[in-house]
Amino acid sequence: MEGTNTTVFIGSFAHSTWDEALKICQDMVIGVHKGKIAFIEKKEKLPCLMQEHNLQENWIRHLGEREILIPGFVDCHNHPSQFYNCGVGYDMQLLDWLVKCTFPLEAKFKDNKFAEKAYNAAVSTFVRNGTTTAAYYATIHTDATLVLCDIVDKIGQRAYVGKVCMDQNDAYDYKETTKESLQETERFIKTVQQRKYRLITPIVSPRFAISCSEELMKGLAHIAQKYDLPIQTHINENKKEIDTVKKLFPNKTYAEVYHSMGLLTKKTILGHNIYCPPQDIALIKKQQSGVCHCPNSNTNLRSGMFHAREHLNAGVKLAIGTDISGGCSVSMFNAMRYTTGISNLVSDGTLQTKLVDYKEAFRLATLGGSKVLGLEEQIGNFQVGKEFDALLVDISQEWNQPLETVDHWTEMFSKLFYIGDDRNIKEVFVSGRSIHSKNKPGSTNKFTFDQ
Repeated sequence: MEGTNTTVFIGSFAHSTWDEALKICQDMVIGVHKGKIAFIEKKEKLPCLMQEHNLQENWIRHLGEREILIPGFVDCHNHPSQFYNCGVGYDMQLLDWLVKCTFPLEAKFKDNKFAEKAYNAAVSTFVRNGTTTAAYYATIHTDATLVLCDIVDKIGQRAYVGKVCMDQNDAYDYKETTKESLQETERFIKTVQQRKYRLITPIVSPRFAISCSEELMKGLAHIAQKYDLPIQTHINENKKEIDTVKKLFPNKTYAEVYHSMGLLTKKTILGHNIYCPPQDIALIKKQQSGVCHCPNSNTNLRSGMFHAREHLNAGVKLAIGTDISGGCSVSMFNAMRYTTGISNLVSDGTLQTKLVDYKEAFRLATLGGSKVLGLEEQIGNFQVGKEFDALLVDISQEWNQPLETVDHWTEMFSKLFYIGDDRNIKEVFVSGRSIHSKNKPGSTNKFTFDQ
């Protein structure tokens, strides 16, 4: 192994598998070479590993007693263009909030300088809070969306980035023509492909059925198929929204509308899906589409309470998203906590339904998210051959006290889950590269990866 591309971590890590929602492994050795996990072994095998892989002592990083590696968070539904609106308009419901707060803000992104400032602030904040992979909705502006791609690429985050598409909107003058939307979507896709960003994938992004004509939705489905790309949109979020969809498309459920347009594929990410009839769940499962639960947003805009267990029992791929700025927190810790809280509430106190506990919420925010994005073979947990997308977290901070009564790592992880935040995140890695660190320049714990 080459030293400039190799680091060996010795200590504890926690992750999820499909069989075990939370698996904590102590006294382990993880070798990272050229951004990927080269080996995972018990600590006692270190002498053999040193010899087998020709490892050098200065490549080794020893984790502290209360430090642990976890997979980077995967935020599957996020609007960085709305970052400046966090905390605004939560006395409204969805459709009024869009017209009065969201569309006016997004319209400002026609100015690339404004876009650069806003997107820099948003993406750097998401990364600082441990989001290593995100599915981003930008705005209808192609050039500003490319600015977002440049910023994501410079910072080093992994992302799906979409130019938002909408050709009908009677309440606010924020829309495109159908022809323009389709042409600009293709221009965006081709430009992203030409620029060869290492960790960015374009994603086709019709906003939702209310703001998109049939011609536009069918055209976007064709583009997604032509370029073999993922799709993201919103579904079954708000009762008034659903009633409007019913008027626009009589005799069809929301999922049936998308299916009839060709938008329901195995690469589709459906945000919200709160009020989902059984036939929609069955159709989503049949089409192998994924659903992203956005609990913070659902609460703030009074949209409703999502039944995560119903989707999991049906075998639907499920993830979690912050949904900025319907959601008011950029933190996936917050999204996970809201997920468990909503699960507690929809159980109605009967315990007849299995709750989504903190362990399963952690899996949804990591491995579950990777599956919804179709990246489960690349990221989501720690396995040999996968990309090293990881967070180094410290559970010895003062707000995690008292440590004297907590000796078991499972209890420590529970404390991290329920009261942890960005202050616990010491370092963020994407594809083996440190893209955020709290260490001061010159610190012996500061690692860089020359790739």
